[in-house]
Amino acid sequence: MARSYQLFGEFLVLVTGAVFDNQLIEWGLTRDPISVEPRFRNQDIQTDEWGPDVPIDVRTQATEAVIRMTLIHYDDAVTKAVTRQTMGGTQLGTGAVWADGVCGPSGRTMGGGVPLGFFGNRFITLFLKPARGNSLPWRFPATYMIDSLAVPLGTAVTELGVMMRAIPYKPVIDDTGTTPEILLDGAIVWDYFDLSVLFNAAGTTYIPPASFPAPINDYGEEINVIPERELSPG
Repeated sequence: MARSYQLFGEFLVLVTGAVFDNQLIEWGLTRDPISVEPRFRNQDIQTDEWGPDVPIDVRTQATEAVIRMTLIHYDDAVTKAVTRQTMGGTQLGTGAVWADGVCGPSGRTMGGGVPLGFFGNRFITLFLKPARGNSLPWRFPATYMIDSLAVPLGTAVTELGVMMRAIPYKPVIDDTGTTPEILLDGAIVWDYFDLSVLFNAAGTTYIPPASFPAPINDYGEEINVIPERELSPG
């Protein structure tokens, strides 16, 4: 069974990304505990001498996480924006915007081969901020909606059941401005961040993860993850 974190108490759910012009937006407040389920993908290395059942070693591969939560007092416009990004149906920037519920072109990639927060990137950066106390918010840099979205219609109590998938996403930009590859080494699936260090002096504009300072774990210890290159949104 996969390890699962249960986050109790009220959490404020915030999102940002290119679709929000890198502004930090409140999505809603949680009702029930949030479930964060990391999913580890490792592969056995088999040899004839060790036999078919016990590996001689194990090869680490990518890790993902699934976040399940129920939102109350949520922003319907934010829900629609996240949904459109998941469906690939929104043209970023000044292009045309498709209506809600309409799919984008088949095969369109979520990341678009560009850093988070840049034109063409459809991943949503998700923050889970405790409504009380001084605990650091959880951050999931690259997420999108999965499974079904439970949208209540005509109910007395408005609640929104949401499931998000977080993956590692770390594009490398070369000197020509192109993306030759997506790296796994150093890519962040989740971490914990002081929101006050992620914004400009006015406290309004989000700093994309390509230029983040070193993240810290839940003990306040710095994690040494060095970005390939410092970038700013174009």
